[in-house]
Amino acid sequence: MKQAAISLKRSSFGLIAISMAVLFVLSACDTAVEKPYDDLDATPEVIFDGEVELDSETEVSGEGDSDEIGMDSTESEGDEMMDSETSEEDELSASITPYNVGVLEPFDEAELAAALEDGQIVLLDFYADWCPTCKANAPVVESVVSAENVVAFRVDFDSDLDVRTTYDVNLQSTYVILDGEDERRYTGFLSDDKLKDLISG
Repeated sequence: MKQAAISLKRSSFGLIAISMAVLFVLSACDTAVEKPYDDLDATPEVIFDGEVELDSETEVSGEGDSDEIGMDSTESEGDEMMDSETSEEDELSASITPYNVGVLEPFDEAELAAALEDGQIVLLDFYADWCPTCKANAPVVESVVSAENVVAFRVDFDSDLDVRTTYDVNLQSTYVILDGEDERRYTGFLSDDKLKDLISG
C-alpha cells in the first residue's frame, strides 16, 4: 500500500510537471503568434511615411510647375525676339526699293513707275550704240547721275519704241527729266554743268 501511494504521488507530480510544461509551451506559442500583430503598430508609421513621400512628390510636382513657368517665360522671350526680328525685316524690306539711285541702269517700266510714285527725280537717257554723241556723253551722264544721286534709265533708241512714243522722242542723245508733273528735256552734247542744271530745273 505504501508503495502504491508513493507511486501515485510520483505520478501526480509527473502530471503536474507535464501540465506546467505544456502551459509554458502554449504560452510561448501565444507570444510568438501575437508578435506579428504587435508589428501592426508600425503600420501608421508606414502610412505616415507614405504621406511624407506624397508630400515630397507634391513638392517635386511644384518644382515641375516652376520649370513650366520658366519654359513659358523663355518661350515668351523667344516670341518677342522673333517679333523684333520680323519687325526689323519688315523695316528693311520697306527700305529696299525696286530701283537703284545714283546708277544708270537699263530701262525698266516697273522700276520707273515705282520711282515716280516715290517722288524721285528720274533721268531718261535715249541712247544708241551707233550714235557718237551718245558715246561722248556717256561718262558725263554716269558721273552726274552718281553725284546728284538721281534715278536714271538708259532707253534703247532702236528697240524701246513704245517709250520713245510715250515721251515723244525722235532723236538719239535726248535726255528727259521727269520731276513730278514737270518734264524737262535736252538733245545734243552735254557738259556736267548743263546736265546738273537740267536735273535741278
